[in-house]
Amino acid sequence: MSILDSKQYKEAERQKWDNVANGWQKWWKTIERGAGKVSRRLIELAEIKPGSRVLDIATGIGEPALTAANQVGKSGLVLATDISLQMLSVAKQRAISFG
Repeated sequence: MSILDSKQYKEAERQKWDNVANGWQKWWKTIERGAGKVSRRLIELAEIKPGSRVLDIATGIGEPALTAANQVGKSGLVLATDISLQMLSVAKQRAISFG
């Protein structure tokens, strides 16, 4: 794959995720009900504790970053990244709604 191909691929992926972000936002409570156990189990397996530092790559709408943030508390840090600014916008809205 050439450099140009990888740039085109990344941009195509970004556009795909940006295009579906509204649907994820609309259904996040339903998605969370189904995926909540998975996020909690990931946090448990990663042994995330108060004060931990966590990096969530490709967070989408913010999971498991938001679950991890609850676990690390104010003494910890969670950094969530994603290729889609629209998905990160949903994650930010969710984080604000959770306080």
